[in-house]
Amino acid sequence: MRKNVMEKWHRLKYQPVLPLGENGEMVTGSAEHIALSRRAAAEGMVSMDTSIYELYEKGIITEHNAIKFASNADLLKKKIEHNKLCFLSHC
Repeated sequence: MRKNVMEKWHRLKYQPVLPLGENGEMVTGSAEHIALSRRAAAEGMVSMDTSIYELYEKGIITEHNAIKFASNADLLKKKIEHNKLCFLSHC
């Protein structure tokens, strides 16, 4: 049990604002970050923006509030717009 808890906290090492590479590379979007994100999702973890988007999709919050409270408002706005276009064109 203790080992599992420690492995979960290991994710803190992979925060997007922390440079990990020798050249000061950021981890977001790297193969290692994607693999870590998939493992976290398998454990039931979701990002705040994913939760916000789900609330928007269910009609619990408005598009305005979803974008207002998202940690990455631009990305969430693009996702909403993309899904609106897909809905209209049946993709």
